Parts: sequence; structure tokens; C-alpha cells
Amino acid sequence: MLPDTAADRIELNKLFGPHTVNITEDINAKSRLWGSPVPDECGLMFEELVDINNASVINTGQPTYQHYNGSRSHLDISSIRFPKVPDQIGPSSIIFWAVITVQRS
Repeated sequence: MLPDTAADRIELNKLFGPHTVNITEDINAKSRLWGSPVPDECGLMFEELVDINNASVINTGQPTYQHYNGSRSHLDISSIRFPKVPDQIGPSSIIFWAVITVQRS
């Protein structure tokens, strides 16, 4: 989502479909669930949608954005939802998640 854009619950909920879903999104939302020290309205809404859709946030708490002045924040989220089918992989099967730092010239 663009900064300063109101979060739309219906549009965010469309990210979750009926099958296995992996969402990696720059939603400019803050939540303790993915590492922000202070949550905001959009983050709280997305937390609720993660819960309603039986998804799991796989962020490790590592900041996902660095501002030009060096400040860092947790605005991006990776979440995953697995179908409710026995013997299929689930959140415990996730081995590695990381933020990759890219140097821009």
C-alpha cells in the first residue's frame, strides 16, 4: 500500500484465497506481530485478517526498510496460509526467512 493511504479491509482480505497462500507485501503497516515496537491501525487490521484466514506471519522481527537517514522500520510482511488438509506441509516446514539488503548507488 502507498504511505498515507487508508487501509481497505475488503481489498486486504482479497489477498487471502481458498488455497495455499504466500503473501509478501509492502503494506506500510506496523504490528508487533512482525516486529514493530508500536502498532498502527493498518497493522492491527492485517493482524485480524491473518487470524481470520488462519495464516501465519513468517517475519522474524528483522526490520524490512531502511530510510536514507539510517532509521529502520518493520513495514513489510510475509505471511503464509496452508490448506486444512492432513499430511500437507505447514508453517513448521519453513526453514529460512530473511530480509536481503541491497546497496543502491
